[in-house]
Amino acid sequence: MERWDKGHTRDRGGDSRLLLAFQRRLLRLAWRLDLWPPLYGCWRGDPLHRAGAHVEPRWTKFEMAFGGPGNLGICPVLNGSRHYGPTSPELSDPRDAIDFAFLLARSAFSQPCLHADAGGSQPNANSFQFGRSARPAGTHQPDSPVVVLVLNGSGMGSEYEMGALRTKFQRRFRHGSLMSLAMANPTIGYRNLQRKLKRWIFPVVLCLIFLAQCAWFVRTQSLTYDEPVDIAGGLEAWRDHRFELYNDHTPLARLLVSLPLLDQRWQIDLQTSSTVGWRVSRISPDPESLAERARAMNVFCGLILAFVLWATARRLFSESAANVALALYVFSPTVIANFSVATTDGAVTVLIFACAAQLLRWRARPSWERTIAMGVLLGLMLLAKFSAPVMFVLAILWMLVLKPQGLAFNPVRWNWTKVAAALAIAFFVVWAGYFFHVSRLTVHDQVLTVSFPHRANVVYKPVRNRMNFSILVPAGEYLEGFRTVVRHNRHGMPAYLFGEASKSGGWRSYYPAVMLLKWPVITLLLFAASLLLLLLGKIPAPRGIWVVASFPAVYLGFAIFSHFDMGDRHILPVYIFVLLFAGSIWEAIRPNPVLVLVAILAISLQAADIMRYAPD
Repeated sequence: MERWDKGHTRDRGGDSRLLLAFQRRLLRLAWRLDLWPPLYGCWRGDPLHRAGAHVEPRWTKFEMAFGGPGNLGICPVLNGSRHYGPTSPELSDPRDAIDFAFLLARSAFSQPCLHADAGGSQPNANSFQFGRSARPAGTHQPDSPVVVLVLNGSGMGSEYEMGALRTKFQRRFRHGSLMSLAMANPTIGYRNLQRKLKRWIFPVVLCLIFLAQCAWFVRTQSLTYDEPVDIAGGLEAWRDHRFELYNDHTPLARLLVSLPLLDQRWQIDLQTSSTVGWRVSRISPDPESLAERARAMNVFCGLILAFVLWATARRLFSESAANVALALYVFSPTVIANFSVATTDGAVTVLIFACAAQLLRWRARPSWERTIAMGVLLGLMLLAKFSAPVMFVLAILWMLVLKPQGLAFNPVRWNWTKVAAALAIAFFVVWAGYFFHVSRLTVHDQVLTVSFPHRANVVYKPVRNRMNFSILVPAGEYLEGFRTVVRHNRHGMPAYLFGEASKSGGWRSYYPAVMLLKWPVITLLLFAASLLLLLLGKIPAPRGIWVVASFPAVYLGFAIFSHFDMGDRHILPVYIFVLLFAGSIWEAIRPNPVLVLVAILAISLQAADIMRYAPD
């Protein structure tokens, strides 16, 4: 065993705090690489030793190891044997685990005993016990105190429960003894790394299958109706810094798909048509190469969403449930189709789901780092599509009232400061998405004139307002596009359903019918069964799952009552949440091998079915 640092650590001043921050970074890096066991720390000059206790300043064992489903156990090791007492709340977030480990270790050296119990003598998820007096009767005094942490990654609920403990003890022991770290017995770490790599084999194989299907689609399918205008709009923004061409879509997805086409040799000539919207008169050098480059960016978005879906399902349920959700994702025609074309629906789907997942992480620990990340995601979501503002408002409302321990119904206790910060960051991101453009809105003699950078003025007349004024509007193109979409929704769009045609759409049964007809039957059955079992309590509902469920519920509600009846791509964000819930079925069927076999066969049947008509 080699020590990482043989020197004494000082329990004072900024050097101590800097060293502590560096040690935490080492621990977090070790967590990500799965090189945990065993980690050792040498405590010198700690309060226990200075108090004259019969403990030599020698190596103190500090273990973290993954276990099966259960809580995080803390216990002393006496003469090489672990003696488990009451357990603490489980942890799933590595930073919470590391912070909590530091607090417990420091408190053990600064007090004879640290004990907290939520009630009852039996171990439960709200009690823990640690300290010199926690050893079982009849055992010998150990040569050196030992902290043993056995933890798993079973669920988000643990993070919420840890909030109170961290708040309670963090200030008290923040400047306690410091620990110098060393790595020992590296072969154990390598074995853990090998096990972790094996766990990634199945998700990686599924992602490769996803890439293969998308590549098959990209190389065999011609450009769809919307792709040329989305690509041309992105090129106009990049090259001319102008947001004018069919400004009823936000620029993020268009900027993304046109990013590989910035060279001037890539050109798309569009002509407005009074009968079909627009016509493409020329694509150079050739449409096939242009489509492959632009579509590749959306395929990359699909890979990001696959990872976020897998990670979220793993955090909420289990790794096996995450694999089920990912398998359903990979073998979903609507996913392959929408992430293999250069349109705007993929980007908004990724960002809505990512915002919902980040909201859970923020609730678990509403730090400033997570607040900044939440603000960036909210801003990107607004830039993804004009259907996102509804989700933006919902996320902000949840941020106001969510607390690690529950909901805050008193406005005085709402998260005003961090919500204001997230709003400011989101609006800054939106402004940056429009290249920090500032428009001028002028009303004079009941004539409204709006000037946008790099394009002609837009004049509206007459207006009802009789006042004369002129104001500057950051990202004025966003407001112009949002106004256009609202007006289109008011007038409706032509639609067709079950043999009937409508000039304005608005059928309340349109999207439910689309879901039943176009989404895989097996996925819908698994989703319905999972939702029912969650409601009945047969599947343990992770804390925050209904917060996540509010996003697809609200989005689908607005889609049903809108006048845009244009296919399942408009409710693609809902489908990803359906996959998340469908994956949780594994938690109910896991003890029954027959049901597990049935589920595997069902998913295999869905995969075989979609391959029958792929890539069309």
